[in-house]
Amino acid sequence: MAKGRSVNAATGAGEKSRRRSSVPRGAGFVPDLKDLFQRYNKRTSGAHKRLVVFLVMAGAALRAWMLFQPITADEAFTWLHYGVRPVLDIIGDMKHPQNQVLHTLLVKLSATMFGLDAITIRLPAFLASVLSMPLFYLYVRSMFNRYIAVITLAMVAGSASLIEYGSVANGHAIVWFCMVLALVLGRHFTKENNPVSAVGMGFMLALGMWASPDGLYPALMVLLWSLFHLIFNHSDSLPARLQFWFAGFVVFLVATLLLYAPIINNHGLLQLFLHDSFPDLSWKRFKLVHTEGTMALWFHIVDASAQWFALLGLLGLIAAAYISQKYRILALAMLIGAAVPVLLMRYVPEPGTWSYTLYMLHVSTAIALFYILKLVQEKFFPKLGKRTRVAVASVVLLVATAWPAMAFLLATDRLLRFPEAAVMASYLDGALDPEDRVHADLPWEDPLLFHLMSLGWSKEVGRGMGPVGSHLFVVMDPGEEQTLASVLAVQAVPEQRLIGQELVLEQDRVKIIVGVVGPSLTAE
Repeated sequence: MAKGRSVNAATGAGEKSRRRSSVPRGAGFVPDLKDLFQRYNKRTSGAHKRLVVFLVMAGAALRAWMLFQPITADEAFTWLHYGVRPVLDIIGDMKHPQNQVLHTLLVKLSATMFGLDAITIRLPAFLASVLSMPLFYLYVRSMFNRYIAVITLAMVAGSASLIEYGSVANGHAIVWFCMVLALVLGRHFTKENNPVSAVGMGFMLALGMWASPDGLYPALMVLLWSLFHLIFNHSDSLPARLQFWFAGFVVFLVATLLLYAPIINNHGLLQLFLHDSFPDLSWKRFKLVHTEGTMALWFHIVDASAQWFALLGLLGLIAAAYISQKYRILALAMLIGAAVPVLLMRYVPEPGTWSYTLYMLHVSTAIALFYILKLVQEKFFPKLGKRTRVAVASVVLLVATAWPAMAFLLATDRLLRFPEAAVMASYLDGALDPEDRVHADLPWEDPLLFHLMSLGWSKEVGRGMGPVGSHLFVVMDPGEEQTLASVLAVQAVPEQRLIGQELVLEQDRVKIIVGVVGPSLTAE
């Protein structure tokens, strides 16, 4: 414990967080926050501020670049099956887990305000991902120091998975934002014993849960971290502080239940966590697949980064847990918050669910690098200042993480994108008459219809058949073993009714055949 205290002093005292404030304790939440930002502003050099702004802008630029990538099937599905529906339907329907309610509502709002296309439905996740960066910097700075915070920020800005999920229409980035803001509020609560920040922490975690049920994992982490932090650091005033923590916990539970009340009423509580679409959740199956799920997460992280950086992250986790008691508490909360639900539900979620852990893993790497840089400076570059070495290291880390990340993300289809869908929709937009129809099978149906809707066509253009004499365009993917007959069978259309079949467009993976709708084959 003595070692942990001494190291925490080294990391936390750099901010002199216990220095007397001009605002008396208990003066209020807003005045206290204003005073906190004023003190941070006075103690931060202009060069450090510019570095933070540069890293945030660089991270935003990387995510903005990815905004222009082709649509994914999940993004198109979210809009076609939920985004087009009334708000009351969205908040009450969880027949498919792709309806991440808060995210779907924000997507609907964005598309309504700015028009429908791939970029507008990605804006909520993009903005949440970008805003998470400065907020997480503030959290790490408050917990450790400004140098560890800026090193962490550099890695968060260039992290492959955070870039990837921060630029697609998915609820993960909304969960990150709610988690990071809850951490900031939780840090304020644990330091100042402020009930407003405790309640705010609980409410933000509930919003994260509403963005996706997978928000349960980071919510448990934040709640356990704040509880452990109180137990290990405020034993003298623990009973009084626990009352406020419990209030935040109750707010989290009540707000989550209220937000999900329509879905719970329609589908039951278990539908949130043990969805009908999930595979068999027996212990027998869990023992067979949990290792595979863990390895999938590891490869998901490592694939888009240099091997040396992945190894550095693993060593950094071990080093940070040894060096810092504060980080040990955070890592313990992260481990318990993830392991307990997985064991109770006997289900390992897909890798994107665990993307929030990258924030915490980047902190551990930053702690280890901070002390490695200090050692290198003392041994080899005694005249090199702390600010300079950290600034140079941060920029180098940004490049070292972002370069392989972008090369990997732009060269691979880890999320299975459909660039041909936009080309086909553009062609069909000029070829379709109002009575014509388009038929496609999965996985092309939703991306193609999404782009047609963005061009002003109704969703019904992909349903049923037009009258006799109208045209029917059929999209086929030979790589998926699709044939004209198999695609037509999806809409229960006999191939014989398509007269004068003609190949009119061929792309890398798909081709379009058009024909005239003939008379019904049913005898009069």
